[in-house]
Amino acid sequence: MESGQVLTGLIIEKTPDVVKIVENPLASTEPKLLKKSEISSRKQSPASIMPEGLLDKLTREEILDLISYVAASGDPNHPLFQGDHAGGHGHGDARGH
Repeated sequence: MESGQVLTGLIIEKTPDVVKIVENPLASTEPKLLKKSEISSRKQSPASIMPEGLLDKLTREEILDLISYVAASGDPNHPLFQGDHAGGHGHGDARGH
């Protein structure tokens, strides 16, 4: 920032005047509005903002369901949710877990 402050976060929206970021999605989903006129520079971080160990509390089945949900773009009618698939794991509807 022009003030010398450095912010790290996920950009969720850009307009001609402002940039909206979420600094820590686990703590708050409320975006912070930054005026573009106050931003001195922006660069993409080489590190992910995803916290380490995020999947540690999930079971193998829950992780497979999550991956299937993302791969299917949330479509419950996608073949990944229809019975048994290549991985040998029948997910059913991931929303039911």
